[in-house]
Amino acid sequence: MKKVSVLSVEASENWSWSVAIRSIINLLSAKYEFVHVYRDMILNNGGIDEDLIDKFDLVLVQNAGMFRYIKDKNKLVGRIGGIFVDGKKSFGIWENDIKDAAVIIVVNNEYADAAREIVASDKVYIIPNGVDLNLFKPHGSPLLSKRKFTIGFVGRITGEYPMYHKGWKYFVQATLRLRADPTIHVFSLLSSYNQLPHKQMPNYYNSIDCLVLPSIGEGCSNTVVEALACGVPVLLTKTGFHGEMLIDGINCLFIKRDIDDIIAKINMLRDSRELRATLSIQGRAFAERYHDATEIASKYDEVFKSTLERKEI
Repeated sequence: MKKVSVLSVEASENWSWSVAIRSIINLLSAKYEFVHVYRDMILNNGGIDEDLIDKFDLVLVQNAGMFRYIKDKNKLVGRIGGIFVDGKKSFGIWENDIKDAAVIIVVNNEYADAAREIVASDKVYIIPNGVDLNLFKPHGSPLLSKRKFTIGFVGRITGEYPMYHKGWKYFVQATLRLRADPTIHVFSLLSSYNQLPHKQMPNYYNSIDCLVLPSIGEGCSNTVVEALACGVPVLLTKTGFHGEMLIDGINCLFIKRDIDDIIAKINMLRDSRELRATLSIQGRAFAERYHDATEIASKYDEVFKSTLERKEI
């Protein structure tokens, strides 16, 4: 039986979602034949060659701004993630590009509500980001480690999402006040500066005792997904998929974009081994329930099959 062919249109080869979707695509390779193209290739060529699109059964596009380049919307499986401070307003900007898509995949309930104001409800699917749980996993118990209490940050603070969006300045100002404590260490990774290859990231997460992300908005943060999978306690603002689904004091600590609040929550975590153990165990359990790449791949498979049933190939 001939494999279904899918053209995967991604932002860039090194974009965090592009890395994540490739792991999902690998799990679907027995049923689908994928070809990747990247945004720069499309923009430099003034669009996607229609003859190329004609050769594929489906077109998976990860960014709403790229939907306009797909003329045959019956083939369009559009995914919308990323940071939107006002989801409804942002989706309204793309209404003409979204309304004719065969299917819309979103990463949280807020985005689903915004999408359903533009397209039929049965065309909207909520699928959070996934991760390889065999790669991203705890390496022993950090509570048994003799290292200093280590505070981590991971984020892209240039380009479309500058440092304001990820709350970099709040992290820096909070940790500057904490650095005077000899029992504390700060270890941050910034995209385009000291970025690690994806396969090395589990080592980073397992070298920190908490991840701090004071973001103004998220769709479904890959950073949070990966940290939870590694059993790393996460301190984050109440936004995006994790703002909707995580529970304060059980599998995360919610913070405000406020220096004093961030410092107080870090100190609370540092001073309570019981809380650290709870967040670690329950965070991993959350990742196993919601972010297993195998399960996420199955959800994409369901969407692809549903899309194929909607159209004549």
